[in-house]
Amino acid sequence: MLIIYPKNLAPWTRRWLISLAEAIQILSNQTNGSKITSMLRNKDKKMYRETLLYLCIGKCLVDSNFSRLARPY
Repeated sequence: MLIIYPKNLAPWTRRWLISLAEAIQILSNQTNGSKITSMLRNKDKKMYRETLLYLCIGKCLVDSNFSRLARPY
């Protein structure tokens, strides 16, 4: 049985997806960015939320002209 979910076309949802895509694109060019973006594929919900936090913080650091991005563990 195929379940079809309606598309969420709300403006704030699109803004969030755009900011997520920008963070992934920016961090994938950094030293450890590929490790952080590969963590998004993990099926553990706690790890997914943690990775979203790393993406947000990493994007802020890159936007602030930090030259290195490190994973906390």
